Amino acid sequence: MGWTDFKYLLKKKAAAINKDQMATGGGPSNTVPLNDLELRIISLLGPSFYKGVGSEEIATPNTKINLQPAQSILFRKEVNYLSPSIIANTSASCSKKDTFVSNEHDYGIPTPKKKRKLSNEQKEMEIFEEILIFLKNIKVTMQEGLSCISNELERIATAMEQNTNKII
Repeated sequence: MGWTDFKYLLKKKAAAINKDQMATGGGPSNTVPLNDLELRIISLLGPSFYKGVGSEEIATPNTKINLQPAQSILFRKEVNYLSPSIIANTSASCSKKDTFVSNEHDYGIPTPKKKRKLSNEQKEMEIFEEILIFLKNIKVTMQEGLSCISNELERIATAMEQNTNKII
């Protein structure tokens, strides 16, 4: 199972657990518990992974969220931003470069390639070409079969000639 399949199944499982937790009523949970690896991945990805981008984060980053009675997910700790005093005390050696390298990345959803629309004539031509290739393969197979039959007939004729010569 690849990462995409695993991620899809994990998202589905986490969404089912979240839905079950939000449901009213009593009784035991109907969802399958998450294993340690799944819990770690969900804690890295955060609640937007299974709730969607437009959802609000109810818990603070260090709050435990109970998905199952025996399970909890700890979300990422907040990044400690550098204070100006730390930045002032660090020194970096920078040299002026003559050329600059720019890497532009497109992290959006890739647009699918447009399929070329074939006219009826083009579709018919493709079908005829496929039929022609199929018929050529049949012709080659028949030629090979006929040459085998011809060789066998020659072998039989030679054998019969030798037998008639022995009899006479």
